[in-house]
Amino acid sequence: FFTPPFEFDVVLAEHDGDDSDDGDEQNDDADEITAAIERGSAQFAARYERIYGKPEDARREALGKYVLSNMIGGAGHFYGRGKVQRKKNVKAVLTKPSELFCTVPSRSFFP
Repeated sequence: FFTPPFEFDVVLAEHDGDDSDDGDEQNDDADEITAAIERGSAQFAARYERIYGKPEDARREALGKYVLSNMIGGAGHFYGRGKVQRKKNVKAVLTKPSELFCTVPSRSFFP
């Protein structure tokens, strides 16, 4: 596996045009995100071990977690109405609501 020598969090912070310094508030947001990621990772590790057991080889465990998280992470469920234009120069119409379950085969190669 390729493990980069860094990690980062992306935080979307809206700016209201005020020039006051909100650096402390942004650091709090980043700390909360980091803590949530760590909690989620710990929960995933505990559930993985409960379901699949702990293999003797740490590399196999890392591979199993990698494969499982990419499989689950590539799944998506969508529900809603589509907008369809059946003929040129004819106004598009909304379809009846429907749902779609899909998977992306390889998130690292398929955007």
